[in-house]
Amino acid sequence: MKKLDKEGNIDWVDITRDKAALAKAGLTYKQAMYRMHVIDENQQLQSGVLGFLHVWKQLPYYRCIAPIIENVPLL
Repeated sequence: MKKLDKEGNIDWVDITRDKAALAKAGLTYKQAMYRMHVIDENQQLQSGVLGFLHVWKQLPYYRCIAPIIENVPLL
């Protein structure tokens, strides 16, 4: 996915190299590796499917998928 972010809309963080990012988000390494986590534009932590949706909204091609997935019941 990182290769698709040609516009640089996402601040990709390598949590194996930036432990401070985990602390700032209030996550342990184990929690972060268990499921995807995203800090959204409002500085709110989103995880799992909601995290993926936030990423997809910033990427070409995936932008058109995000609204479909977002409207699936139970998310």
